[in-house]
Amino acid sequence: MKSKLHFFRRPAVRFALLIFVGSSLSGAEPVQTNTPNDPSMPADPYGILLKPIPEKLVVLTFDDSCVSHATFVAPLLKKYGFGRTFYISNAFAFKTRKDWYMTWEQIKTLDEMGLEVGNHTLGHGQLSATGVDGCTNGLVGIEELCRQYNVSKPITFCWPFYSVNNKFQRVLSEKGYLLARGGNGQAYIPTLDNPFDVPSFTTVANTPPAAFTRAAKMVTQGKVVVFTFHGVPDGEHPGITVEPARFESALLPSGNIFY
Repeated sequence: MKSKLHFFRRPAVRFALLIFVGSSLSGAEPVQTNTPNDPSMPADPYGILLKPIPEKLVVLTFDDSCVSHATFVAPLLKKYGFGRTFYISNAFAFKTRKDWYMTWEQIKTLDEMGLEVGNHTLGHGQLSATGVDGCTNGLVGIEELCRQYNVSKPITFCWPFYSVNNKFQRVLSEKGYLLARGGNGQAYIPTLDNPFDVPSFTTVANTPPAAFTRAAKMVTQGKVVVFTFHGVPDGEHPGITVEPARFESALLPSGNIFY
């Protein structure tokens, strides 16, 4: 397994990819544990998430394959030494508007840079209203495109519209996925929460900076704060965009969000 251990030290906060498991897991035997939400579901198969979580761990995730992820976000976060996870879908105008959405060559470049490319499904449908077979088709479709373009197989998943399908969680586990990110606007507690419904805080065009600050301050020992971004900016969906200057200011020590 390719190492996904990406802790980045900062004066007050560590940033990481959504997957914070390391190369030490290679060849490890899974351990059967259960989630409190569904005792039949396997959770934390390698025992890693039941260990203490580093203090002040914040996770940055970016949805929907926006071209700004490749042209602005990835270079900026690399400059500041932050981790990031990009969730890929072919939905909306992905096939026709390459001024709005990444090409697969750009996605491959993100992967080659050592950044995590996650699975956001073909079509970006409401999975809670979709049968397991349909959910599986959306999952496998992105995996097949990753193989076609020599992008590493995703090992984390992102629920479109934060719409969780409990029946599909077992399929994710069986296909080797370790985590699935949702919404719900709360901190993630790996020892308690279902790893296939990891909560996150969504940031959109009208989210006030104070809301970012409040969420970031929830990080304490044993808790992780996950942020969901879309485009920086998002050409097709201005309502969920974040302006580049505002985003960059949040990453600096003088900003009010993460420090």
